[in-house]
Amino acid sequence: MAQAFLQLHNISFAFDKNKPEFFKELSVNFTDSTIHFIQGSNGVGKSTLFRILSGILHPQETLQGFITIGEQKIACANSITYSQAIRHYIKVVQQNIPTMLADQFTVKQNLQATLFEHYPTYHGLPQNLRYTDLLANFGILLDKPVAQLSGGQKQILAIIMVLQKEAPILLLDEPTSALDPKNTALVMEFLHALCTKHRLTILIINHDNEVIDAYAKQGYLELYVNSEGIRDLKINRVL
Repeated sequence: MAQAFLQLHNISFAFDKNKPEFFKELSVNFTDSTIHFIQGSNGVGKSTLFRILSGILHPQETLQGFITIGEQKIACANSITYSQAIRHYIKVVQQNIPTMLADQFTVKQNLQATLFEHYPTYHGLPQNLRYTDLLANFGILLDKPVAQLSGGQKQILAIIMVLQKEAPILLLDEPTSALDPKNTALVMEFLHALCTKHRLTILIINHDNEVIDAYAKQGYLELYVNSEGIRDLKINRVL
């Protein structure tokens, strides 16, 4: 049975110490080996929530509370310490996939390029790349030029590139927004395989009700503004 793996405890956040709180004592649990969908109207704060979870904080911003990842408890009060700690556990795939990929290179070369900061020359790059066991299942061969991949396959490759620096939690911002139904199904099938086979906890920002209806069988989280003007999360069930 899946257990709570990522837990937010009394998270309070403000863009400036002199401004009203944006999040106030927000607490929510995310189970492991599960895809969690988050919806909400434009401007409600979905990207801000993801930015906090990915450890990107601006100097004037304030953050309180703590986050538990597995057995690791991370305090939020010291933004530098928090940012350094959280990035070991959480990786983010942004929307702008084309900027991540080099179409003229092969799938394997794109994966290897993610390790350039540790291996500054192409010669001697490691061959034991992570998650390649899933590539062939989705028609993605290591020697295939990226330009020949479908939109869904490129999204899958971008995700695996991010995960070359391994982490148990993955944040995805609208991963299917530019895809047709066939490629959307491909990406969602891949994400299901990723979270179940490799026990990843996956959080997805998504605006597409058809995707929610098809894939959020256990419901989804809605980010909204409560009566006090504070952002909060509630569980919605899919009919």
